[in-house]
Amino acid sequence: MPSLGEELSALRKKENLTLKNIFDSTRIPLDVLKSIEDSSIFKDPHRNKTYVRSFVRTYAKALKIDEPDIILALDQTYKDKYDGLIARHYGLSSWTNKMKGTESEEKKKDYKPKFALETPQEKEEPDEEKDKPDEKKPKEEKEEPEIEDQISTPSGTTFEYSKPDSSQSHVSKTPDQPNIHNVNWVEMSDKVSDFKSKTPITLIAAVIIIILAAASYFVYIKYETPSGFTKSNNELKSVLPVDTTKTQAGTAADSMKAANKAKATLTLPDTLHLIVYAAYDKLEPVRVKSDLANRLNPYWVEKGQAMRYRFLNDIYIRGQYSRMMILFRGHPIPNIDQYKQSDGTIHLQRSILEKHKDWYKMSNQGPLPNDVPWPSVIHNVPTF
Repeated sequence: MPSLGEELSALRKKENLTLKNIFDSTRIPLDVLKSIEDSSIFKDPHRNKTYVRSFVRTYAKALKIDEPDIILALDQTYKDKYDGLIARHYGLSSWTNKMKGTESEEKKKDYKPKFALETPQEKEEPDEEKDKPDEKKPKEEKEEPEIEDQISTPSGTTFEYSKPDSSQSHVSKTPDQPNIHNVNWVEMSDKVSDFKSKTPITLIAAVIIIILAAASYFVYIKYETPSGFTKSNNELKSVLPVDTTKTQAGTAADSMKAANKAKATLTLPDTLHLIVYAAYDKLEPVRVKSDLANRLNPYWVEKGQAMRYRFLNDIYIRGQYSRMMILFRGHPIPNIDQYKQSDGTIHLQRSILEKHKDWYKMSNQGPLPNDVPWPSVIHNVPTF
């Protein structure tokens, strides 16, 4: 009884398909396809049955076999009860018998080599009168056949052996190893001169340009840039004697001046951040709009958590004000009702915040009003 693999192979051949065609349409490796057709894949203990069934079902789909038929055939194969289902359902019975009959007829035929040696024609019987030697003529020496020209077969048949072509390289004479006496120095000097003449002038010009550019850049860096003069001045200062006491006093004074100058010129950054803190209850929701997000978007903030909003000059807040606390750089903004507009929206501006110099320094310490704890989490505002 044919196996499932043999019937799949027979159906493939009936459809005039090769294993390469199946591989191109299914991408199943060729070794797996061969193991399916010789049914060795079903007996391999190292093959996972799930993968085997998947390979076979994909192969069967390429041969246009119905899914229920191949599943039933696989179940029968694994139970050693396969009964030729594919052959019956897909017209393989007569085709398989025909193929077997053809194979048996071919076995009965006598084998003949594809490239048989031709039997030479029988030699005509020599004419005694023609072949009779002339007594008057001197007896010529009989030339013996060369071994290389003829080869005898076991049946006595001879055929001419191909002689090597003297014009080919494999029979050409090996040249002598070059030495000082057999080198053609005139020819070699001509080759060197020819090579020099073929050297591209543009390559030489490009090399010269690169060298000049590198030299110019080095001279510019060394003598023309301000950093070069600064380096020279520093080197000159390092040679002069230095008063250590005056230097230390001058350094301390310079530090104090720098600190006072920084304090006097302390400003807020270009982008400001405002934190809306659900200090007393959940904000559901709070709506915020700024000059960086020109839309009144809703945000839900859980109790004890906060959300950070970015703005440049203006920010608008609307929500349950009794539940929230607004922090700027860690400082709670008191009396937020004073910043309400006619529509009930709180409007905070950079100019208002710049008036409170004590808010310039970041703070996340100290108690908040009404002994409210600091936010457990501060979320960055999501992007809509």
